[in-house]
Amino acid sequence: MRKSLILLMMAIQLAGCASASNARDEDNRRVGTYEEKYVNTRFDNSNIAHRQLLDMNRDLVVDLWKFYEKKQSSDEEQGELVLIRKEVDGNFDGRIDSILYYNEHEALIREELDTNFDGEVDVVRYYSNSQLAKVENYSASQANYKIDEAGDVTAVPSSTRFYRKGVLTREEVDDDLDGKLNVVIVFDANGKIVQKGFDHNGDGQINAWERY
Repeated sequence: MRKSLILLMMAIQLAGCASASNARDEDNRRVGTYEEKYVNTRFDNSNIAHRQLLDMNRDLVVDLWKFYEKKQSSDEEQGELVLIRKEVDGNFDGRIDSILYYNEHEALIREELDTNFDGEVDVVRYYSNSQLAKVENYSASQANYKIDEAGDVTAVPSSTRFYRKGVLTREEVDDDLDGKLNVVIVFDANGKIVQKGFDHNGDGQINAWERY
């Protein structure tokens, strides 16, 4: 009876080890095995030295692309890889919704964002010394600024906000998207509006001010 009990316990332990081994094998198969569904056609990637594919939510589909180029060294030896761009599928729908650009020091300098996930850029953020410097907002009518198409960007922002050391100071509004300012808003250091300027004759020049 005791011998049978010992044999049963050994069988249970072996089954547990086999199950753990199978789980580890399954994890090993999942790591680094991705399906890449998205190709961004906006860029000429001929100068890209390396591309890294990542799966943030571990569903075996790529949702983060990192692009690197070789940094030139002073002694003409092969330089190290420097991050120049990220493309992110933040909502995991198989389509890029943000592109981040970096300078030669890997500091963020610009973001192109599709905040409503319709395939078109509606917000562009610019950075200076790692601080927000300018934000451009685009209306739904600016269909020529698609996040996944090649070509020059000719869209006109409906509003542009300017920042000094990360603090909002001014907003320029172009309601009719004709490239001319309609309204200018000035903010104080606490983000409160201190004055507004208006173009009443459509010439793109502010000709009337209201102070608060």
